[in-house]
Amino acid sequence: REEKEVKKVPRVPRVYTRLPSRDYSFQNDKELKEVQASIAAYRYNMNGPSYNVSKDRPLSEMFDTAGEILGQPDKPIQCVEAAFLGLHLTQGMTEVVRFPISFRSKKWKEGCG
Repeated sequence: REEKEVKKVPRVPRVYTRLPSRDYSFQNDKELKEVQASIAAYRYNMNGPSYNVSKDRPLSEMFDTAGEILGQPDKPIQCVEAAFLGLHLTQGMTEVVRFPISFRSKKWKEGCG
């Protein structure tokens, strides 16, 4: 009976993902406040969306919508449109943690965000 030589496979080291720090103060705090102030300067649109507010599309298209909104600063916006602005205006801020959110307005009974 012939024995086969068993090759030893090198052990692969474990790789641990570094979790973000819990300290949420970061260098772009002033810039983030400026973004918030510019979004807050828009009036709220109670008549329905003025732009394409579909969230089932590429992020680049949401950025295009944000560009349209920025091009018409006197036009009122809804909350999802403000979210598109926030994504667009903070895209270079790597310290900003983004997460999805959705809610319904009690008054309008429509989804938002």
